Amino acid sequence: MFRNLRSEMARYNITIEQMAATTGISLKSLRDKLSGKTTLYFEDVLKIKAAFSKPFEVNYLFAELIEQVR
Repeated sequence: MFRNLRSEMARYNITIEQMAATTGISLKSLRDKLSGKTTLYFEDVLKIKAAFSKPFEVNYLFAELIEQVR
């Protein structure tokens, strides 16, 4: 889930552990949220988006989530 997010994490060499530390979301919780096991709240989306030095659009990083809403 979230192919673009995972691609950008790889491009910027950001591990899931680093993302968890940067966002303040526990590693287990972040893994569960990104795999779709638990709810990904908008607050989480904003924290994850802010972890990147480049200002990505939410609709790009979380395209699958946006498609569910449409």
